[in-house]
Amino acid sequence: MDTEGDVKKYALIAINDQGIEIGLQILESLSGAVLMLPSTSKVNAKLSDVETIGDIKGERLVRVVGADLGKLTKESFNRYGGLVMIMALGIVVRMIAPYIENKYKDPAVVAVDDSGQYSISALSGHEGGANALALEVATAIGAEPVITTASESSRMLSIGIGCRKGVSKKQVSDAIKKALAKIDKKIADVRWISTIDIKKEEAALNDFASSINLPIRFFNKQDIAELQIPYHRSETVKKNLGVYGVSEPCAILASSGGQLLLKRQVIGDVTIAIATRKERDV
Repeated sequence: MDTEGDVKKYALIAINDQGIEIGLQILESLSGAVLMLPSTSKVNAKLSDVETIGDIKGERLVRVVGADLGKLTKESFNRYGGLVMIMALGIVVRMIAPYIENKYKDPAVVAVDDSGQYSISALSGHEGGANALALEVATAIGAEPVITTASESSRMLSIGIGCRKGVSKKQVSDAIKKALAKIDKKIADVRWISTIDIKKEEAALNDFASSINLPIRFFNKQDIAELQIPYHRSETVKKNLGVYGVSEPCAILASSGGQLLLKRQVIGDVTIAIATRKERDV
């Protein structure tokens, strides 16, 4: 396998043209990743053209590997911290099965169907980080994250957050606790924290989410604009951010169109809304 300059954290593996397109989308958002194609890939594009696409980014982010899918999976399994395999889940299971040891040693494995609808945490959900990786991939391509570990499946709530720039971690924490108390819920009931993507670098949100080991789902303006479910709309928010709301639409989106349990609450410099996931999404 070509390992020239191989210091990447994640291996994305695609086996057809649809997978390549999805893999290139993931590369845009997932730092430390390389997209690899086994020599037996069913690719219609010229392989030299595929490599050129990767080289445009200034480094070789797309590689054609002189190995079939089985060998590529074997060589990648213990080399990378995470594998994103863009193919049917059944293929993924068959490919990784011979190399699975335990959840503390195995890499994170995420399966993405080649239509890009689902990002599935397939192996090492908590300990290996597959749950978080599945979320990152889902955010990158607009897919539905599928996380089925028992502790995650029992969590039904999605919290949508809006906040002023430079808000403190304590303000975020206090606001969330107060909001949860209003519906007699605890942080242990929360599955996602969510907000608009322009808040990706907001330190307080990231620090809080990290401190309680919860992932943040980020939604862009188009995601919010296309939401058909009614929510509180603010002309002020529209003027400042380009969307009519953040907390309520993000909570609804993160819950896959679930029901608002707590409508928009302004608590200091933080705005909170809470939605519950539908049973079919667990």
